Amino acid sequence: MVLAKRVVILGDGSAGITFANKLRKVTVPGEIEITIIGNSQRHFYKADGLFVSFGLKNYRGSLKNSKFLLNGGVDYLRDEAEKINYEDRVVHLKSGKTFVYDYLIVATGNRLAPEEMPGYEGEAKHFFDLNKSMELKMALDTTSSGNVLIAQPKGPLQYSPSLVEFALLLNGHLEQRGIRDKVSITYTTPEENVSEVSAISSFAEEAFEKCNIEYATGFAPKSINSKNKEIVSENGDSKKYSLLVMPPPHRGQKFIEESGMAGDFGYMDVDKRRLNYGKFDDIFAIGDTANLPVVKTGSGAHYQATYLASRIAHEVVGGLYDFEYDGKLSLTTLAGIDKAFTVHSSYEKIPNTTIPNKSDFLLKYTSSDTYFSSLVRGVL
Repeated sequence: MVLAKRVVILGDGSAGITFANKLRKVTVPGEIEITIIGNSQRHFYKADGLFVSFGLKNYRGSLKNSKFLLNGGVDYLRDEAEKINYEDRVVHLKSGKTFVYDYLIVATGNRLAPEEMPGYEGEAKHFFDLNKSMELKMALDTTSSGNVLIAQPKGPLQYSPSLVEFALLLNGHLEQRGIRDKVSITYTTPEENVSEVSAISSFAEEAFEKCNIEYATGFAPKSINSKNKEIVSENGDSKKYSLLVMPPPHRGQKFIEESGMAGDFGYMDVDKRRLNYGKFDDIFAIGDTANLPVVKTGSGAHYQATYLASRIAHEVVGGLYDFEYDGKLSLTTLAGIDKAFTVHSSYEKIPNTTIPNKSDFLLKYTSSDTYFSSLVRGVL
């Protein structure tokens, strides 16, 4: 009797759940046993954080029970990884349990690290989780004058174009309230351009000029001075604010570093086309966990999960699969209060960009419906 291969997935976010469901869709338990390990009580569709912070969506539609999103035939263990012993193919968990694997997929996403930015706690606002989005909404509701500073921290960031989106949404929000002339908006980034995505950067520069949004590139935040209400850069430059909107620094999970597997900023370096870690053909990283030359976004996680599920199914039971992950992304970016545009790209493909339109805005606005019903369930 041939024993089923054991596939262990660390992380119950978008990448981990999508991969588990897609792998189960093309295999049966007798061929592959799938266990996903995570400790999220609820799954929040992060793209809705922007809408929630402006009161454009009710947060209840952006939340689902994590276990509810898993298809049948996937075992779900509520626990957290503590260390990976990759030589013996063993994962050690915080509960004291251990798991032996044939394939290990690390999909633990980002760790928000406000402690790495002096002065951050209690001063900066952001929309990268539900509670913080609601706190930001309260701050925006009481803003009627002053300067809103939107700052990008140094290092990788989950969907960094969202800060451009926020700036343009804020402009429209203040216009609707009739107070745009009383509130100035400033946007800063440590990157050479407004956005790491060239098509988004070109659009944003023109839009910022039109909307009277000041912007500064090459501004890498080092600390926050709450007394003087200013953010100081690594070069000693400073920017004043009355309201600071800045996500905390993003890092990989600590167990990756403690396992001796961390690359830049604590994420895992993987082959950009095969997604495997180092010399190993049984350890992979997908989603935000992986150091890849693509934007950290749910779109990327979906395509990576699709490729990897087909690859592992091929190795175990045969069948067709894409030989490589091609870096494919589809980025729908808000262009204001009622328009958006989509950028399609891959490693080789020259980005193809739509003109800002209402249809793409509606696509983004309603994307949580498709996400929960089809994408993470492996249907699309």
